[in-house]
Amino acid sequence: MRILAIDIGASKALVGRFAWDGDRLETAGERRRYPSRSFASLDALLERVREDDPAPVDAVALGVPGPILDGRVEPVNLDWPATTIGDVARACGTERVRLLNDLEALANAVRHPADLTCATLLSGVDRPGHIGLVAPGTGLGLAYLHHDGRALRPVATEGGHTHFGPRDAREIALLRFLLDDPALGGHVSYERVASGLGLDNLYRFLVEVEGRVPAGDVARDVARLAPHERAARIGAASADGSCAVCRDVIDWFVTLVAAQAANQALVVMALGGVYIGGGIVVRHLDRFQASFADAFVAKGRYRELMQQIPVRAILNDDAALVGAARAATETGP
Repeated sequence: MRILAIDIGASKALVGRFAWDGDRLETAGERRRYPSRSFASLDALLERVREDDPAPVDAVALGVPGPILDGRVEPVNLDWPATTIGDVARACGTERVRLLNDLEALANAVRHPADLTCATLLSGVDRPGHIGLVAPGTGLGLAYLHHDGRALRPVATEGGHTHFGPRDAREIALLRFLLDDPALGGHVSYERVASGLGLDNLYRFLVEVEGRVPAGDVARDVARLAPHERAARIGAASADGSCAVCRDVIDWFVTLVAAQAANQALVVMALGGVYIGGGIVVRHLDRFQASFADAFVAKGRYRELMQQIPVRAILNDDAALVGAARAATETGP
């Protein structure tokens, strides 16, 4: 089977071809990257992908940020109109199409540990059970894998859009600050503090509320960049040590991701472990290894339980792409 898989994010789309012989999934050709915001729609992106590589395919799978409802998706954090399975089928010339939430695609990769390269954030205790999945990117994705006693079944969620729950007085002040932001419409979700969008919000809070002074070049750059571009600048200034404010943003961000990952673990009783994905984690792995575990286990009388849950960071950036390809192998007939 010739498979076309696409992992679509708010900043980039990763495209790859795979071959499936009924037993083994193998890469067929080089990965290609496209800037998502350079296209007006998913249809336009698919048209460009097929122009660049018009070879026929037998099955297609797309991981897309947003809920899949009745075979239709309107991507989140991208100004794109809705797309349907039928649209994808017509664009790619095959009826074998899987349209997946992007975290469901990543969850499909977690079902096959050999596809993953991981770093340990919390050793925990290895045991079978449900698995949680949290991925801070431009937005915040959450999913989980249900263990039915025999196999793991990926389940998509929109848990990144649940209300943000402050842990202390400082985060109560952060919540109040964001509630006053008219752009958020009175709904402050975890995505607004524990994602690329969140990096900008944490930076603004430190500067505008706490009176912190960032490095001059960082302040100038952030002021001229679009909101979705600021996270990369803040992250870079943290990584190279040029801005103490930005470093504090990343340190705070790590604990917020950990807090929501712990919430997810408790909601689904993820005794099989939690996986953390996303490029932000890879770029700041040292900060995650330094402080993630302490924030993750900080659940009061459930601390001992949390200490037993293994947490791993996914390091390969094509994991969701491979997961989408594996989902394509399950398309009928």
